[in-house]
Amino acid sequence: AGLVGETSWYESRAVTEADGTFQAWLVPGDYDVVVAPAGETYRSAVQHGFRVRADATMQSGQVFSLETRPTLGGRVLGRDGLAVRGARVTAVPYHDAAPTHPCLDDPDLRALSSRVTPTEAVTAADGSYEVALNPGLYRLLVEPAESSGFPVTLGAPICVARRVSNFDTTLEAPVLVRGVVRDARGAPSPLATVEALVRLREGDAPGVVLRVARATADSSGAYRLLIPASAAGAP
Repeated sequence: AGLVGETSWYESRAVTEADGTFQAWLVPGDYDVVVAPAGETYRSAVQHGFRVRADATMQSGQVFSLETRPTLGGRVLGRDGLAVRGARVTAVPYHDAAPTHPCLDDPDLRALSSRVTPTEAVTAADGSYEVALNPGLYRLLVEPAESSGFPVTLGAPICVARRVSNFDTTLEAPVLVRGVVRDARGAPSPLATVEALVRLREGDAPGVVLRVARATADSSGAYRLLIPASAAGAP
């Protein structure tokens, strides 16, 4: 409105046509433009300081170029150093759990991190995996097969801005938790589902809630969970 010291916030969204063109209605001002392509081939991008002039009724010719997504790869190993095959590896968005992480000091990564989604892969015979990710802050959640004897394992937070190789994860030793599920009358509750959840966060951050174990009670209500040692004392 031309008032000194006054600011306002306005957002508009548009979807590209088959030829990549788009059109958006905007009020004059300076914008951050975020381009979020569908699929898993191209990475999201952000442009700061895109100006819409007050003296123009139409601005055309703006082109946004997208790059392919960076990949995160490595191996999943047991405590004996041997490869673990068939483990599900999920890159979990972690910006809500660690808002002060140095990764988010970069304005582009901070803008894009809030828009990333979980991406997963399954390890090959040699324990290797690779996932294509949008730039952002992640934490790996590795879920080995139930018959492996290993618990779910959480990798360290990792900042993905470009290709990351050799990000190996060694599965933790398990903590066995077992018990019996009973109903309100104290009778065993067969086939009940038992889950162990952990909330990860820094300070008062909202955090992320992850399932680190799951089991189904048997016919007598008994269950057993393999909890990762690092999460055994967490809420």
